[in-house]
Amino acid sequence: VFDRASYETLVTELGEDGVRELVVIFLDETDRRVALLQQLSGETDRVAIGRQAHSLKSDAAALGLAQLAELASRLERAAARMTEAEYRAAIERIAPAYAAGRARLPREVASAA
Repeated sequence: VFDRASYETLVTELGEDGVRELVVIFLDETDRRVALLQQLSGETDRVAIGRQAHSLKSDAAALGLAQLAELASRLERAAARMTEAEYRAAIERIAPAYAAGRARLPREVASAA
């Protein structure tokens, strides 16, 4: 769920304060992104789904949220061909992975967010 090595690399590059700011932005954007993904249609919004999944994948990976990044990557790759039912199943996996990843962020960073 949480890749500490990726997170520590980010801390080394940005410092604790920089990572805190990044986490605040990530959480705000991801809350909105997950809500948007839940509203999109797997049949008619494939391009938007792919874009949102790509952004989610990149942002989650940067913070070490490996499970969330992997699920977003799968969604990105499948967006162009998945059925509505497959899309809904994918979304149902993303929200809990986001919650789990958020809970795994180091306490001092997550509490600052």
